[in-house]
Amino acid sequence: LIMAHNILISLLFPMSMVLGAVKMPKFSWDTVPVYIHMCNGSGPFNESTNNYLAKFPIVTIEKGQGVDSNNTMPMNYSDQYAESKILEACQAVKEINESI
Repeated sequence: LIMAHNILISLLFPMSMVLGAVKMPKFSWDTVPVYIHMCNGSGPFNESTNNYLAKFPIVTIEKGQGVDSNNTMPMNYSDQYAESKILEACQAVKEINESI
């Protein structure tokens, strides 16, 4: 048991050094931990959706975000630059609640 504990500590210690510089989401066992994981294939989220998303402590945006924003499903999804659309969606939510 002690050996397993020491192995766990040795694995987590380097991670804590890396994560120490990263701001983690607010967390408490006082309430059930929840998050939201979604996308809007037709384009950016509207204001009311962004306000709803900003209520969650953790928001993840699915790879399909904005995939059909020009009403033509691409043959090659990378043509739609998924990463930039995900980043735009996250930035819009973070403007409302920067603690996310």
